Amino acid sequence: YLHSADEELPFEHRGVADGDRIDVGALEVLVLATPGHTEHHLSYSVIDSSDDDAGALFTGGSLLYGTVGRTDLVDPELTDTLTRRQYRSVRRLIDELPGETRFYPTHGFGSFCSSSAGGNDSDGTLAGERSVNLALTIESEDDFVDRLVSGLSDHPAYYAHMGPLNRSGGNPVDLSPPAPVDPTDLARRIHRGEWVVDLRSRRAYATDHVVGTIGVELADPFATYLGWLIPWGTALTLLADTTDELAEAQRQLVRIGIERPAGGADGGPDTWGADQERSS
Repeated sequence: YLHSADEELPFEHRGVADGDRIDVGALEVLVLATPGHTEHHLSYSVIDSSDDDAGALFTGGSLLYGTVGRTDLVDPELTDTLTRRQYRSVRRLIDELPGETRFYPTHGFGSFCSSSAGGNDSDGTLAGERSVNLALTIESEDDFVDRLVSGLSDHPAYYAHMGPLNRSGGNPVDLSPPAPVDPTDLARRIHRGEWVVDLRSRRAYATDHVVGTIGVELADPFATYLGWLIPWGTALTLLADTTDELAEAQRQLVRIGIERPAGGADGGPDTWGADQERSS
């Protein structure tokens, strides 16, 4: 596991720095320091010595298609500095590597880690970015900083917790079923003001739900929406039609650091909401 040598981590890893080269079979990996998205951000240029191809560049949250990764996720006090570093990092990649190099970022269109909507006109090569990328079409660093920072939108609240969790190495993942919750226990949790989340579709929730529960539909953006809203560390109870839906919700939540629900129930409102006030 490669990580910046400038940052101390509590788990086993290999510290690397700008200019380091790592041989992996016929592949040579060149480490490139590209601070901006984070203070210690690295990109990796990979070349296959067995052919003449320009290779591939893995840019993480630095160079994105048509734009760059956002620079305000570390510390508001560092946003200006990181934005300037991001500008210089992207221009360095363009200047030092062959234009035909294809690059592969970790964030795409619609990601909250992107600083703007990105460019659908990108052809995925460094040369192609020259005419479409925000950091390459704005010639003044100061103008770039003003444009980028003024366009940053809100990002999910759980982002503040994911960085420290990642740097700590994380905890062992436990995806075993949550503790079962019966109607009496559920009523107590609702009365205490705990977060009790109904995973059914919005239409099903609007048609019939237990008063005091919160409807967050189990779909692709489920973890993003819930992670944005829920106070970090609060007790969370999940309600679903099936145990498979409970398991899928757990899988999505553990990816953002919400590791164990306090409880769960399946079977629908007639099962978990027996003798409780309902709304429709």
